[in-house]
Amino acid sequence: MQTNTYDINDGDFANWLEAHSDCVKLKLCGKVIDSKHYEQLQEIDHAVALKRLVEIDVSDLDCQKSHLLNRANQDDFEEYDDFEESDDVDYGLNILPQMIANKIFATVFTWSGNALLSSDLCTLVYYKPGEKIVIPPTVEIIGKNVFEGFEDLWKIILPEHIKVIGDYAFANCNNLHTIVFPKTITNLGKWAFYDCDLQNVYFPNGIEYVPEGCFARNFLNEISLPSTVKKICPYSFDQSMWEMWLPEGIETIDFCAFGGVRFIHISATVKTIDKEFYQDEDGCCNIPYVDVSLDNPYFFDKAGTLYKVGETDPYLGREFVPEQEESWLIPTSQFKYEREYTLEELRELYYRVDPVNKEQTMFRIWNGKEGYYNIIDRFCNEYLKRKLVKNILFSFDNFILVNKTAVYSTDMKELLLYSAILEYDIKDCDDDGRIYVMKGEPEDEFYKDIFPNNTPPQCWCIDVKGKPLLKNKYNGLKQFDSAGYAPACMGKLWGMIDKDENLVIPYAYKSIGYFDSKGMALVEKGNKKGYVNKRGELVIPFYYNFFYKEFHDDDYAYAIIYKGENAGEYFVDRNGKVLGKFHPRSEYDMIYEPGFHVFYNEGKYGYCKKFARDFSGCIYHDVKVIDEHHIEVSIDGVNYQKVQG
Repeated sequence: MQTNTYDINDGDFANWLEAHSDCVKLKLCGKVIDSKHYEQLQEIDHAVALKRLVEIDVSDLDCQKSHLLNRANQDDFEEYDDFEESDDVDYGLNILPQMIANKIFATVFTWSGNALLSSDLCTLVYYKPGEKIVIPPTVEIIGKNVFEGFEDLWKIILPEHIKVIGDYAFANCNNLHTIVFPKTITNLGKWAFYDCDLQNVYFPNGIEYVPEGCFARNFLNEISLPSTVKKICPYSFDQSMWEMWLPEGIETIDFCAFGGVRFIHISATVKTIDKEFYQDEDGCCNIPYVDVSLDNPYFFDKAGTLYKVGETDPYLGREFVPEQEESWLIPTSQFKYEREYTLEELRELYYRVDPVNKEQTMFRIWNGKEGYYNIIDRFCNEYLKRKLVKNILFSFDNFILVNKTAVYSTDMKELLLYSAILEYDIKDCDDDGRIYVMKGEPEDEFYKDIFPNNTPPQCWCIDVKGKPLLKNKYNGLKQFDSAGYAPACMGKLWGMIDKDENLVIPYAYKSIGYFDSKGMALVEKGNKKGYVNKRGELVIPFYYNFFYKEFHDDDYAYAIIYKGENAGEYFVDRNGKVLGKFHPRSEYDMIYEPGFHVFYNEGKYGYCKKFARDFSGCIYHDVKVIDEHHIEVSIDGVNYQKVQG
């Protein structure tokens, strides 16, 4: 097919396209002047969106000074604040700006399903928004801004051949909490995952530096950096980590790289540290506790204060001073509110309101708009300084636990216990007034083979006066449930105890869960999982690698076998009998995708909904999936009944 050429100065594009009805491949040329060519650009963008054009060449389109087409290029945002606060003006153009922004990767583009790719199918530059996203397996580069602002995107698994993720590719995907990087990744773009909801990030080997702003504002729980990473660029993890352990290999930490960090371990290989590495964009963060490897030849620490070898003054300008308990509380003299609020009024003011006492005079609140926890009274007085609160737990009608350090009475007038002066750490609490404490560090799966002789931790429960509530100390202990059972560990094996510390399930398992409503608990040995009852009998043998959905109140669970001739995903009953095996309709059909999913067993079919909900049982002769919200089922293969999701 011949490629037609359209000059941006040739006038009305709609009329031009009508006159060239055979045009499906288009080459654009000319110099774009915003005020003059706005309508032509809109018409071209619309034609591309409708797939009226199957191939577009922008190599000769000059738009260097165009605000319309360069708006997807974030290179102008040299300062962090500029990117965060800049207005995203909608010019009515969606696809053309993406092609222009990604000219560094390709200049000729074609459609493949909902994806606009380079002509060699290796670079993804645009994706039509939708609930389900399937990146073509040929893609090696995800271009700039492709998924920026996709709020419905919560999980994405990248194809095996992805090598590059462009600038801002997933920025402002506020619900994206899971991403799996393939081993082929070598380059990440600036601000690629800014303001997402990522919780854990595991880098493959090959990444040499973490780019500017790449994971800023994600509030990560855990991150794993390979030894190939040498540099942490500005804002890389700004406002994302409370605690950071740097692995060996990293040499440079830039300014604001860990804005807001409270604790940081500096490895032996670190040579350069910017003196503002821990500050946020406003320079307002408290100095973190710094722990430096004894083998580092450039820096050392004393009681959490960072020093440079050969210098006597603190490297960050002042000493680390731990937060004092009294600094957390707001003086009651500063309380301003005088009107008493009803519970209904409080729930209109805050995203979440949890009473902490029977009288309902004090509450734990979550302000979703501003993102903070606090304790308030009926007059809306806030008792804690917002910036200093990491978390608030409470034991109903017993006490309030702030930052897992200070235990207050429910009226916030009395400090009952302060762990900073104790030789153990507070880990949790429950509504029965137990405070769960631990001395030592929990075993880390990653390091257990490297340090096989590490002393295991000791765990037990205390009351608000520090008095032990258990006769024994355990190497691991979870909360007691409402029936008085708790998973406990002795040595390296887990079992179950009751509230009197009688052993209900022997210490024989790698892990153990809680009893569900019918008295079954999930247990693990090696890399296989099964279920035991309250008598310790194995009800479901160690056959499955993972239970995606446990039983709880249902009579079926959803389990997975990863490898071997029986690999697959299954519904099983409480005796371990297979009720159905997942029957994927395509390579990308997965149980967490929206809509209906098909199962089969012994020649019969069944269905369930997203996340393995509402399993019908395999009782049908046939199941036909119409779309995400409708299926047809047949008992006899002749008569069909519609089912609506």
